[in-house]
Amino acid sequence: MGHVSRHRNNSVPRKAARIALVAGLVVFVAAVCNFVYNAHERSLCFDENYDALSGESKPATHFKSDDCGPEVLRRDQMMGRDAVVTALAIVVVLGGAVRLSSASRHMRRRFLLGGVAVVALAIYVVVLTFAFR
Repeated sequence: MGHVSRHRNNSVPRKAARIALVAGLVVFVAAVCNFVYNAHERSLCFDENYDALSGESKPATHFKSDDCGPEVLRRDQMMGRDAVVTALAIVVVLGGAVRLSSASRHMRRRFLLGGVAVVALAIYVVVLTFAFR
């Protein structure tokens, strides 16, 4: 076995944590951008519901064409997947950040466990929301 660096900044787990942190951030940004894009494209399928008297817009309820029904369903499914991927990316970012932190091992474990529990709950809510539409 070769020489193993004892320097804290060059250890393999810290390098892996940095890679996970950057990869998680990239996936998070990509998923959020995709979610926003799909939400915009989905909104284009609805007629504007503008009240001329009050000057305010209300939630649109009617499709512009018959082809919009399947398109809205497809976009909803994609947005649900993006939400789950975003939540998983948050877990990866939390894991990388916790590993790179200088807090005690006990505190890092508590923080990571709490973060995973919150994200798991968020995924559960997203899945239930899109399953019962």
